[in-house]
Amino acid sequence: MRTRTVCATVVLGLVVIVAGVSLGEEVKGSGEGILVGSPPAEMQLPGGETYVQLDNRQVLMATDPSHPFHRVAITCSGSCRGAESGSCAGGCTGQDPDGDVINFTWNGQSKGEWTLVGGTGKWQGATGSGTWEDMGPLGAGFTRNAWSGTIQMP
Repeated sequence: MRTRTVCATVVLGLVVIVAGVSLGEEVKGSGEGILVGSPPAEMQLPGGETYVQLDNRQVLMATDPSHPFHRVAITCSGSCRGAESGSCAGGCTGQDPDGDVINFTWNGQSKGEWTLVGGTGKWQGATGSGTWEDMGPLGAGFTRNAWSGTIQMP
């Protein structure tokens, strides 16, 4: 029994080291999302309003490379109702470099808020929130956004 306890403790310790944060730790951070989007799908709604479907793929790069979001690859989808000032919302699912899945929701148009809603592995039970803002094109079809916020690891 003691061998199992020691092995479990060592494995848990390695998971915490790989994640770069302690269990139950609150982590603040900021960085950029480098993204490539698919062309938006637009359709006219009755009354002249526009509905827009959005899809993109991003890689999150944290200012601090030890932040858990660093090098997380995500795919995001969402929709907007109203062309210029309408409301937009959606969700993102992705994988971190260790293969654990992470899930977000988001809202806003050229800036807004995000909420971490958990995932698998180290992300199971994780929570957090923050803001994002469109920072414009990088060229060659890529754009970027800035993000900041706080997450609570389980």
